[in-house]
Amino acid sequence: MFQKGDALTLSGRKLRFLQNAQQLGDPGHGRITYGGIAADSDGQKFYVKYAGPFEDNNSEEYLRRVYQRCAMIRVQGGRPLMFASPFLAGTAAYGEARCRNTDIDVVVLDYAEGVSLPERIRQIRNLDMDNRSRNEAYRLRFDLIRQLLFGMRDYMEDEEGALYVHRDLKPENIRVQVWEDENHIVRQQLRILDFDFLLGMGEMPERGGTAGYTHPELYFGTGLDHTDPQKRYSWDLYSAGMLIYYILEGKEHFSEDEFEEGGEELFVLKPMHFGFEQSRPALAAKLREMVCDMISADQTRYHGISSVIAEYQSFLHGFYGDYFAPQLKVPQYLEYIPGQEESKPKRKLFCEVRERDAEGKEAGIPFWRPFVVYDGTLLRLTYGKGGNISSAHAPETPIEIGAFSYLSDDAARQVVFIPYRKAVRTEEKDGKLTGVIFEEKDPEGKVRGTLELVISEF
Repeated sequence: MFQKGDALTLSGRKLRFLQNAQQLGDPGHGRITYGGIAADSDGQKFYVKYAGPFEDNNSEEYLRRVYQRCAMIRVQGGRPLMFASPFLAGTAAYGEARCRNTDIDVVVLDYAEGVSLPERIRQIRNLDMDNRSRNEAYRLRFDLIRQLLFGMRDYMEDEEGALYVHRDLKPENIRVQVWEDENHIVRQQLRILDFDFLLGMGEMPERGGTAGYTHPELYFGTGLDHTDPQKRYSWDLYSAGMLIYYILEGKEHFSEDEFEEGGEELFVLKPMHFGFEQSRPALAAKLREMVCDMISADQTRYHGISSVIAEYQSFLHGFYGDYFAPQLKVPQYLEYIPGQEESKPKRKLFCEVRERDAEGKEAGIPFWRPFVVYDGTLLRLTYGKGGNISSAHAPETPIEIGAFSYLSDDAARQVVFIPYRKAVRTEEKDGKLTGVIFEEKDPEGKVRGTLELVISEF
């Protein structure tokens, strides 16, 4: 086992372990693998996986299979095929490396920054406890589900119609990087890890997996001979349904003991408590029905992950429908992929923020806030503590007042503002947006304060 400080050379590139390698896998089957974080001379981090001694006689063949799966490589037509996706831990290198004067096969994966999914869910649950941030908690949870489904699409379906199954989707195999973007909006990047069990269409699976997440047929070994694509799709759809329950409920659907008991109960969805069942019962029922169908024993509704994504996007359209401009067919809530904006047309805004009290007097000193609006997306503005417009005089409870929108193929090619509230009005000059004014009112309709944005483009 390699230790902290050990150097590894692969294809002329030198990496140095930043920690002792940790044992992975199941030593009871003689299939011991190890993994550890390493970095190159520039400080870029990677995750290195390799195998130790094997107890069985087929160690060389198994070793080859392990690293092909880790690297997400399948040979088609004599050439290796590798997947690339912002939602999957990519492969930086694969092959024979030298460490401690020993040659060993390794796979070098891109290091997934961030926290584990369980830790991220704990962070979001803290928002739930604060009623002011409940809408933000919904957004973050829904975003994690969307990215999970997109990541699954990137390995389950390719341009040539090939099919792959992860077989071990679970919270511990997902990491989430969190940051605040240039518009002060919290963003998340979900990445699916650990493709050791990746299964191609022509391969026969082995029994195993994780209780509570792996499809019962795979876990108990009762349906390993299935070659029907529809059936194989259902294996990972079941795991995804369990993950969606975990993301929304913040807890496991089944305990390990419950799962080990087996039976038809493993295909029955427990009650879910979304928090909007009373206010939006139809949408709550729609989301529950989607998860219920994903984990059903005879899953036939979804013919591939893309049909699940279409169903989920339909739910999101319903949930956020009031926020979307009719002309925006692909709003940022549904199709945001980290890094994609860099190549999009954009408009930069410079806003002078002015606040006034109930009597119309200036409250505090005016300040400036820059924003960047990308083509085909909505940039929502939230006024209040924790929002992207915040000050000492801002409301304690954040208020979504509207969103900037920009369409590069629109004839006017101007930034517009879409109000979310009747108390918001806009100002224009020569066809250009120059101001946004929001009057905060109490339940009796009296003005408690006024927010004014003086807008210029640069």
